[in-house]
Amino acid sequence: MKVKTRFIINEFGKLTQEHDDSREPRSAMIIPIKLKNRILGVVQILSLKKDAFTKQQLRLVESMMSQVALANNNAMLYEKAQQELMERTLAENNLKKSEENLREFAESVPDVLYRINYKINKFEFLSPVIERMLGYRVDEIIEDPYLFKKKIIYDEDLEFTERTILDYVAASDFEHPLEVECRMLKKNGEIIWVRDLIKFETENGKVTATIGAMSDITQMKIDEEKRRKRDERTISYQQALLELSRLK
Repeated sequence: MKVKTRFIINEFGKLTQEHDDSREPRSAMIIPIKLKNRILGVVQILSLKKDAFTKQQLRLVESMMSQVALANNNAMLYEKAQQELMERTLAENNLKKSEENLREFAESVPDVLYRINYKINKFEFLSPVIERMLGYRVDEIIEDPYLFKKKIIYDEDLEFTERTILDYVAASDFEHPLEVECRMLKKNGEIIWVRDLIKFETENGKVTATIGAMSDITQMKIDEEKRRKRDERTISYQQALLELSRLK
C-alpha cells in the first residue's frame, strides 16, 4: 500500500491539509516512507514561510515516518496472517468434515475399507468394520500392517497370497485392481473366507500405497461347496445309471 500525503503549515504555524492555491509554499520537506529499501509512500510538509524547517525537525519527521512504515508493514502482515489463518481453519474444517463423511460411509458398508502407506508402513485409514469381521479393534492393527497380515491369513493361504501380490507388482499392471481370495483367522480362532480388492498407488514405478476393500465371502464359499457336492452327486448318479443301462 503506497501513501502520498501533503501537509501545509500556514502563517499561524498550524498544520493542515488544506492549501490556498493563491499563495505558493516557500519551504518544503519531502520525506519518503521507506521499509528495507522499499518506498511505501511520500509525505510532503510545506510552509508559506521561507526556511521554515530545521535539520532537527527533518530528522524528527524521518523518525516518525520510519515508525509509520513499520506500523503499516505490521498491519499488512497481521492482515495476511489473519487471512492465512482463516484459510487454514476453513481447510481444516473441510478436511475434518471429509474425514467424518468418510468414516460414516466406511461404517455404513459391510466391507472393510483401508489405505496402507508403504512410505511409513502404516495404515492411514482402517474402517472400524474390521472389528465386526475379524474381532480385532483398529488400535490392535493399525501400527503394523505386515505383522497383522501374517497373523490373520490362514497358514496354508499365506504363501499363495504373497506370491499373487508379488507377481501382480512384477507385471506392473496397476491399471486394474488386484483381487485376492484367502482364508483368515478371526480373533476367536474361527476361519472365514475373505475377498480383498486392492488398488495400488505408485510413484516412478514403485508402489507407495494400497487402497483396499475386504469382503466376507464365507457364505458364498459355503454355497459354492454345497453346489459342488450336489453336482458331484448328480454326476455320480448319472454314471451309476449309465453303468446299469449297460448291464441290460
